[in-house]
Amino acid sequence: MRYQKKSAIAYMFRNFWQLVFIALPFSVLVGVFCNFSAEGKFVADLIKGKLAMSDFVGTFVGAFTVGRFGKNWFLPIIMLVVLALTESVYVVKISRHMRVGELNVASPAQVFGLFPTMLMYVAVTYLCAQLLSFVPVGVVLLLRSVNNVVAAGVLSLVVTFVLSVVVSYVFTALICAFQFKYCDNNPFNVALSCSARYVNKDTKFVLGFMFLYPVLRMIVAAVCGFIDNPVLSILLQTLFILFFTVYVPCVAFVKYCDYVGRERRDIGQVMFG
Repeated sequence: MRYQKKSAIAYMFRNFWQLVFIALPFSVLVGVFCNFSAEGKFVADLIKGKLAMSDFVGTFVGAFTVGRFGKNWFLPIIMLVVLALTESVYVVKISRHMRVGELNVASPAQVFGLFPTMLMYVAVTYLCAQLLSFVPVGVVLLLRSVNNVVAAGVLSLVVTFVLSVVVSYVFTALICAFQFKYCDNNPFNVALSCSARYVNKDTKFVLGFMFLYPVLRMIVAAVCGFIDNPVLSILLQTLFILFFTVYVPCVAFVKYCDYVGRERRDIGQVMFG
């Protein structure tokens, strides 16, 4: 007999069927309407020499920024609301599981009590990320006199990736904020501070996790762009978002318990596996 593994990935797959369906609405919504293949197509067209400097800015904005939604400006708002509700359910549900060993129905009162703070957090994070996504456009506009579409494309892609890593680092540092708020009843500003203080001491985790989403996102976008198949692209994007939507709260709770030394009641003894 031995105890089950304590890692986040082990926890996620051990409880996969009880967690995955919560994330499906958000994942499908993003997979269908947030087209990663536009980013991949931009790269493919750049490599094939199909981009022109005259329409470079418009193409970039349509591929990498909130401009991709066009007239459907309301879709990001719907996505943020669904994401905030999804993550609120995960916080309440996983907290109860690790605290008392029961992974069942989450309390609606607790979920909706946490929802406003969660919505504010994801909205501010999304807004900051979208504002930063226009920085490469500004860089390209400053270099328009160079009139070299390849140089502009490469530079814009490099700046975009660097900024995505910066956003990912900030997100990583604050990943345990809702655990410190919900489990310890801290004010949200204190919870943010606690998360940053604990996480930044965990250098190995920070360096690994901050690159995980940007690198995998880049790979998925490239594959979607080059296969040029809408159905496969939507499926791949949905699976990608589904994985991170479930995985992130699992990581947050596992790390929180490790940092504060809290006993986990979800860990049982098994003969094999």
